[in-house]
This record gives sequence, structure tokens and C-alpha cells, in this order.
Amino acid sequence: MKKLSLIAFLTLFAFAPNAFERVENFGENPGGLVMYKFVPKTAQNNAPMLVLMHGCMQEAKSFAVETGWQKLADDLGVLLLLPEQTKSNNGMRCFTWFEKGDVTRGNGEIASIANMMSYMETTHKVDKSRVFVAGLSAGATMASALMASYPDRINSGAIVSGVYFGCAFQLYQSFTCMIAPSNLPSETRGEFVREASNDYTGSFPHVTIMHGSIDPFVNPVNADYSVDQWTNVHGLDGRADNTRPVINNQTIEEHSKDGKVLVSKLVIIGAGHGWPINSSADCGKPSPVVINTGICAAKILAKTWGLTD
Repeated sequence: MKKLSLIAFLTLFAFAPNAFERVENFGENPGGLVMYKFVPKTAQNNAPMLVLMHGCMQEAKSFAVETGWQKLADDLGVLLLLPEQTKSNNGMRCFTWFEKGDVTRGNGEIASIANMMSYMETTHKVDKSRVFVAGLSAGATMASALMASYPDRINSGAIVSGVYFGCAFQLYQSFTCMIAPSNLPSETRGEFVREASNDYTGSFPHVTIMHGSIDPFVNPVNADYSVDQWTNVHGLDGRADNTRPVINNQTIEEHSKDGKVLVSKLVIIGAGHGWPINSSADCGKPSPVVINTGICAAKILAKTWGLTD
């Protein structure tokens, strides 16, 4: 009986996912962030990597579990880079998306995240053509900032319940952006990205925007403004050229060029503020801002990014 128990334990251990690991010395850290990584046993050389950024009042590791990304990364062999905000930077653990010094290439928190990426790319032989970013709320806006400031290093990204990039460059502006952002011309919003990227002329990341239709904290109009921003950056007119269904009668609007979807938007009807999961379909675990909507955002993104069929 003891022998069988030992065999069962060893079998369970062999197939258990790797643990999260904190990385202390990833390089310069001007933003004072903490770095965690998740390297699944299934990862191969030239593996894809996701930079996953939590929202306010969250921690990096629990966010990866609750959104379903740890399990999905383990299934698909995807490396996870998990930046974490500290209470000393922000008492609510929000990434500082609203300060210009933290979203400007080479400076502050955005530079810390870029240095974490460099560490992962060097240490784990990441496929640099398959680096993705996603975040929730403050993390989503920081994800947008990463795509704007480092477009040369990101293939695709997702903005979930976030504010469009450049809406705020000072703290006092952030509250207006969340509640009642100004309706600026698409060209102006696009210019925020072009300025952040130092007039970069290469390919910009493909962007997926997700937002709950009754989000009480971040006005859902931000989803439309993010679409305006990134379609302008991609040289598109802002009008969706395709709509396709997802489950529960929800639809995704797509904006394409030369047959490639460059910007897409999913507004989840009846959903509030949070990352969408479907725990009944083995996708995530609910928490205050990880919400059961019947839609698994992680799986939708994995398919959008070509990580699954």
C-alpha cells in the first residue's frame, strides 16, 4: 500500500506544473517592479511568451491562475512573464499607466518590464516573433503602453477593461479617463502611439480589446476609443469589416488589412469590470475582478495569436 502511494505521489509530481519563480536580478529596474516567471515543463526552445499584467489590488501569481493562463500555458508550452506592482509604488498595486515617466520607452515601470522581457528572451531562448502581452484594467492600460512604446518587441496584445493609451500622463487625468474620457479625433489618439514609438515605421502589434458592457469602473467607451486608436495606427478607417460570433450570442468585430485581422473588439453584454473566464469549462477561477461570463478570454486570445488551432 505504501509502495502504491509512493508511486502515485511520484506520478503526480512528474506531471504537476512547474511552480512560479521570483527573479531577483533581471537587469536594471528603474520602475521598482517585482518579476515572476512561469516556465512550463512543456516549453521547448523558441517557445512563445506572454507578458501578463494584473489589475489593481491583485498579485501576479494568483492572477495567472485565476485567468486560466497558468493551465493554458502549461498545456501549450507558453512561457509566462509576470510583472508585479509593489505597494510602495502604489498602495492599491496599480501599474502607473497615468504617469509619463513610467510609460516612456527606456524609463520607469515600462523599462523595467522591457528588461524583464530581455532576461526571459536570453535565459529561455524565447521566439521573439511570438511575444504577446495582455492585462486587466491598470494592467491592460500598461499593456497598451508596452505595445505603443515597444512595438518592435510585441507581436500582439490584449486590452481587457482598460483605458486607451495616452489618455492620461498625470495622475489627476486618470480619473477622468476612467469615467468620462474625452472624445478626441482618431488621428490624435493614433499620434499618442506614434510619438511613444519614436515614429517607428515597422509593423505594429495586432490588438484585441475586450470590455464588459456595464463596467462601473472603466467606462466601456474606452473600448471604442482603443479601437479608434489602434485602427488609426494601422492605417484603417475604424469601420469593422467583419463580425463573427462567439458563444452566448456575443460577437467579435474585426478590422482587417490584406486579409489579416489587425484590431478586434469584443464587448461582453451584461458583464462588469474584470477578466472574462468560464470556470465551468475549465477556464479560470472567479475572484472579485476575474468574472464568470461564459467566455474564456485566455482561449480566445490563444487562438487569435495562433497558439491553438
